[in-house]
Amino acid sequence: MQSVLANTCLTPGRLELEITEGVLINDQARALATLRRLKLLGVKIAMDDFGTGYASLSGLQSFPFDKLKIDKTFVSGVESNAKSAEIVRAVIGLGRTLKIRSSPKEWRPRASARS
Repeated sequence: MQSVLANTCLTPGRLELEITEGVLINDQARALATLRRLKLLGVKIAMDDFGTGYASLSGLQSFPFDKLKIDKTFVSGVESNAKSAEIVRAVIGLGRTLKIRSSPKEWRPRASARS
């Protein structure tokens, strides 16, 4: 990764790698070591599709995430499903408490979806 950043002249802080939960499960020790090395380079790490799959809250303690990308199954129901809205609010609140940014994946308000 270091040579790629050097060859492309990309500032490491502008690169955000999205990691799915499945990658972390196969070999947690190796995944943690790799993510820590990337963070030392200045690369940002996002947990993709957060809220589905096999992730546990302990992963938020162990892995150095900069962002949680809330899965679209929750985000798409925000305007029509009270439980989805509460889950999204809870994940955003959890992210704030842990100082991890969060973002909804593929969300568009209904008004803009019609235009």
